[in-house]
Amino acid sequence: MRHFLFFGLFLSILFAACNKNNVEEFDLFMKQFNEDLSFQKSRVIFPLKYEGYDIETDSLMLQEIPEEEWEEVDLSWDPSYKTRETDAYDREIIERKDTTIVHFQGVNNGINLEAVFICKDGKWFLLHLSDRSM
Repeated sequence: MRHFLFFGLFLSILFAACNKNNVEEFDLFMKQFNEDLSFQKSRVIFPLKYEGYDIETDSLMLQEIPEEEWEEVDLSWDPSYKTRETDAYDREIIERKDTTIVHFQGVNNGINLEAVFICKDGKWFLLHLSDRSM
């Protein structure tokens, strides 16, 4: 089943066409995504594919989150987060053709979160969340 979800994710990314000349700026999109819940909800592809670590089974679980169960996520970033004493983490933005991955990696802790955004019709949408934090 996991292979089918990742294959579906791959196909979704592959066929999400974006005209690079008319794409909203990702940084501005992220600012609004993190500040405005109604905007955030309108820019999530539901049901959202979610991958999380299950402590009880010591394995990754895959699920789909329907729109009615959506809870606001905060993917904002400040460089001071990298050096704070508790729950420090760094951020990396990986840009591909029509996909941008925002990856948060803990500094000497188990934080490991990834958000995959795709561009459709010049607009960014959250496609997949993965929380492999331990």
